[in-house]
Amino acid sequence: MIRITTKVGDLFMEAENEREESDRIKLYDSYSRYLEYLPLESVSPYETVAQYCNKVIRRLEECDSVDEILKYLGISSYTTGQSWTHLLEDIYSFDGYDYDSEADRYYELPSGEEITRFTVLANDCVNIIGSTYVLRCD
Repeated sequence: MIRITTKVGDLFMEAENEREESDRIKLYDSYSRYLEYLPLESVSPYETVAQYCNKVIRRLEECDSVDEILKYLGISSYTTGQSWTHLLEDIYSFDGYDYDSEADRYYELPSGEEITRFTVLANDCVNIIGSTYVLRCD
């Protein structure tokens, strides 16, 4: 894995010789969770895959915000927040939920089903870049 240090947090990229798929290179968030992929069909005939990846890394390092990173990666539909709780209304509709501040969890009435930070992170559409939670809504 290649660490990409951006202005808002680390991202990771598969190394060219360690990629899982021949037609793309995967990008991961700050917690090494899959975020997006770079299609290798974007590689110009005049550059190598390594040169293309280095160009992408340099561009990501220049991004000033999570919004700019997501836009560069082609992710256009998303919600961000500084806490996992900022994503809850978009993931769950919150009807019938109460917050337990001592346990830092929401729970559904009357079933008692819990929603915690770990429940939110188990969602494949949730990523963390630096200290920002991202819910991809594609």
